[in-house]
Amino acid sequence: RVHIYPTQDEYVGASGLQSWSGGAHQIARKMGDLSEHRIYSYQDQPRLTTGVLPHEIAHGLLAHRLNYPEQIPLWANEGFAVLREPSHFHQFYRKIIRQEAARRTLLPAKTVIGRTDYPADRVEVYYGQCFSLTEFLTSLEGLGTFVGFVKDISGPDPNLDSSLRRHYGIAGVTALENRWRSWFEASGGSRDH
Repeated sequence: RVHIYPTQDEYVGASGLQSWSGGAHQIARKMGDLSEHRIYSYQDQPRLTTGVLPHEIAHGLLAHRLNYPEQIPLWANEGFAVLREPSHFHQFYRKIIRQEAARRTLLPAKTVIGRTDYPADRVEVYYGQCFSLTEFLTSLEGLGTFVGFVKDISGPDPNLDSSLRRHYGIAGVTALENRWRSWFEASGGSRDH
């Protein structure tokens, strides 16, 4: 179901989400089984059809591909969803990451990967880094490997370091951060370079 509220205030009131949020995807369960997907947004959201709906649909597709785990790591879920948005949004997030890198204020990869909620004060940086880490990993081994990796880390006993080694030959989060930063600096964070 797609719920489009007339105003942002009604959307925030009904969904219980932060005012910075433009949309949301939620999975409803009954007695532990999937009962429906729900997407929420509002009519005067300027990115409704160009960004929000593709982003929220991507959340649903990823959940489906992973066979509806109880929890998908927030960074991978958001990174995948941004990856499915149009390229002009990718350019926006790359610009933010370049600016933060120049200021030396990027979030450490361990912080990005470990979050279970959104940092309201740096939400664009967080989304940008989630996207960039996802783009980096998909540039290494393709989307199928990324989905397999996320399936591993969405399981009941996830081990991020062993999953990184198994899928990418990367020896843990510190090595991931080093390789991602080198890739971003060399390419500007774009697969096109």
